[in-house]
Amino acid sequence: MKNFSYAMLNSINDVTIRLFKGVDMDVQGDKVSRSATEVQSIARNAMNYGVMFDAEILKSIPVKILNNIVNTAERYYGINNSVVNSTFFQTLDQNINTPTYMRMYMQALNYLQTYSGVNVTSHETVQFGSNRQLDDSIKLDLQQNFTVISAFTTEELNQKVQSLLYSGMALESKAVEDLIYLISKLNLKIEISKVKNREAMMKLSKELGLYPVNPDMFMNYIYSLVTGDTMLVKNDQAYIKFNGMLLDSNSTNDFVYSLMHEYDNNPATPSLRSLVNRYHKMFLILRKNASSREERRFYNRIMRQGKNTKKNYRQKGILDQLPEYIKGEVSFTEKQILGALSNASTYKLARIYTYLVNLNKKDKNGSLYRIRNGKSYYVSGKEDLDDIFNSFISFKNVADNKVIKDLVSKIVDELFRRGQNAFADNDNKTVYYIPGGLYYSIPTSGKQFTGNIPDYTSFDFQLTGDERLGVGIHWDKQADLDLHAVTLDGDTFGWNTDWLDDDSKVVYSGDMTSLDDNRNASEIMSLSKDLDKPVLLSVSPYYVNESYKDFNFDLFVTRFNQGKLSSDLNSTPEVYVKSISKDAFNINKLSFKNQSTMTLGVIIPRGDGKFSFVITNFNFGAVHVPDQDQNKQLLSYLNDYTENVPLLNNILGGKLVDDKDLLPHYTEQGYEVVDLSPANVTVDTFTDLIDKLDENK
Repeated sequence: MKNFSYAMLNSINDVTIRLFKGVDMDVQGDKVSRSATEVQSIARNAMNYGVMFDAEILKSIPVKILNNIVNTAERYYGINNSVVNSTFFQTLDQNINTPTYMRMYMQALNYLQTYSGVNVTSHETVQFGSNRQLDDSIKLDLQQNFTVISAFTTEELNQKVQSLLYSGMALESKAVEDLIYLISKLNLKIEISKVKNREAMMKLSKELGLYPVNPDMFMNYIYSLVTGDTMLVKNDQAYIKFNGMLLDSNSTNDFVYSLMHEYDNNPATPSLRSLVNRYHKMFLILRKNASSREERRFYNRIMRQGKNTKKNYRQKGILDQLPEYIKGEVSFTEKQILGALSNASTYKLARIYTYLVNLNKKDKNGSLYRIRNGKSYYVSGKEDLDDIFNSFISFKNVADNKVIKDLVSKIVDELFRRGQNAFADNDNKTVYYIPGGLYYSIPTSGKQFTGNIPDYTSFDFQLTGDERLGVGIHWDKQADLDLHAVTLDGDTFGWNTDWLDDDSKVVYSGDMTSLDDNRNASEIMSLSKDLDKPVLLSVSPYYVNESYKDFNFDLFVTRFNQGKLSSDLNSTPEVYVKSISKDAFNINKLSFKNQSTMTLGVIIPRGDGKFSFVITNFNFGAVHVPDQDQNKQLLSYLNDYTENVPLLNNILGGKLVDDKDLLPHYTEQGYEVVDLSPANVTVDTFTDLIDKLDENK
């Protein structure tokens, strides 16, 4: 194995920890022997932040590299009270009891200090965003929710990389770049023909000097080589760009010609003439920009032969015609429907299920769409979108449609069948641990994850006594982020609206416009157990320093007991969040797309102090302040939508266990135990599960 520099090794470890929660032990350099006392000390310090390490990592990796590994793991997966308590007001009690006029005065001084450079530290009566020391009563009650950083070999890492690339799930561009980075630096083995993700195939082909065999992928690859874009959308803008890039470079024309000539003469690939009708404009552009007579003759021959080739339009499959089927414009037998469902991927079945269930509603408020660039938009009402979207469209008057109900039932049966069949070979001796109150959605795309958790996954919390539910954000680089909330009744909370309601059911912790003395900043929406209406949380980047190449923030959700002001001025003041509950979860290092407002989740009251927090990650354009009217409409839509998401919990074969203490018993009985707690899962955890289901189509 190649020896890596310290900087390169840090970069590799950063990627493997972020993507797979693990470290490749084969590349860490010469091993050391560390005493049990040293190992225990490092382990205890990491556990203070909710992170645990495989013993092999702590025992044998050189200290300089190990320190970076520990810091990286804590940065991505750690949580601590100093982070949570970097709020505007020092305690919730102070927040609630500060008169409105005084709060507005403090807010104005804060803005003067941040944006005008006015020093307000002399105002001793005004204390906000100040340095505070945590006393011994403040603790992390994470217990069994530690994130474990595993040790694996390069071969095991290779399998993980293959699992993501070979799955049928679309991946975020950043994830694709990270995977290619690992492949190139560690010389991992990838079969280009097995890569199903289009963007990944394009970038891998370019990186490895290979071209895809699939003809459509090949033409997409040619377009990508010329323009740098990974996705070919056949419109005027794409053709203008393609032509312009070829016009400027004879060497590019020559290179493209050599690839196309090789492809056309390869017995393992179809002739280019079969592509002429589908990519006629591209061939015209290639011929026009040919840099030699030989190249021009080649394109002329291909295009002449292609004219005599029957046009090969891909026929829409049965599932792509479901809109027409529901409207009665086409008909299929039950056998045809069942056959199409059994051949479809689990990802596609989940998408169809969710769409159909939410389509079959009497009070359909609108539709939410996520487009290729990561942005989303919400369309209110029942507009006909036939001309905009080519997959599924909105229909009028489909409530209680028997055809839709029958389709939904068949999809449920098919998903359940796959789950049962997946474990028939081991007599269902597989145990899945999913903490009680956690319900994973079936992921439909790698682009619809928040951290390592599929969007629409829900977490249940039970509040008792004086506990409140806290949903907050944290950042540690100079920026002004704004947390906002809107209720189903249209009540809004944030820096520019209310900070709390009359009954303190919703309380906003205050507007942090800069880092505190500890170089942290946090904003929290805290909710009492008496809250009786759904709430949508969102975050907007009001200001982010342009010098940051990457800017990230953390999301945390926890039950907490509120801090109260002490009457003893000499005592250590308490803090906003006194403790972090063991059922808390955090998702670190979230990033904005194009400086867009981003939704975080929906809080749904269930009564008697019970709440569900549902992750919803959507981006809505580069705005400083979210459109709260739109957010209210969006909340109304999501409140219904999230109740009808297909759950992974319901289709996993084997045995589902929600008590971690029972796992040793099942291990002793010879069961395969799979830990699906949030602290343990990664994106490839879900792709592996879905692949296993798809093997039993």
